[in-house]
Amino acid sequence: SQCVWYAKHRAMEILASSSYDENTKKTLINSINNTRGNGQDWYNNPNSTYFQKSRNINDAKAGSIVSWTRGEYGHVAIVESVYTLNGQTMVTLTEGWRTRNSAKDWYVTSDLWSVANLQKSELTLEQLKNHSGTFNGYVYLLG
Repeated sequence: SQCVWYAKHRAMEILASSSYDENTKKTLINSINNTRGNGQDWYNNPNSTYFQKSRNINDAKAGSIVSWTRGEYGHVAIVESVYTLNGQTMVTLTEGWRTRNSAKDWYVTSDLWSVANLQKSELTLEQLKNHSGTFNGYVYLLG
């Protein structure tokens, strides 16, 4: 749960620290902030029309959102870096989710971070493709 919460806020952080001019940053951050839906919906979300996209797994770029379809909700994460190791393309992925099951647990605790789970993974493109369901594509935050 809550992978969208993490990806949305990390995406806004990436955009805020980008080299875009202030008006463009504001437009793009508002677009991400207004994006609704589950992880599997992020690739085709109308608010993502500001961003370039790719359905090609080989087109991984740092500073992009990656989306998968799985079950009812799907999943979404952030590509932090792409590099080559022993001739193989590797991707550093960050993702987050809530560790408790009920919405009540989210609000009752005085330490909201006690229910947040953040993860960093180093994956090959093949691992990324099947990481969390069926790969939908990348949404490039940085052009």
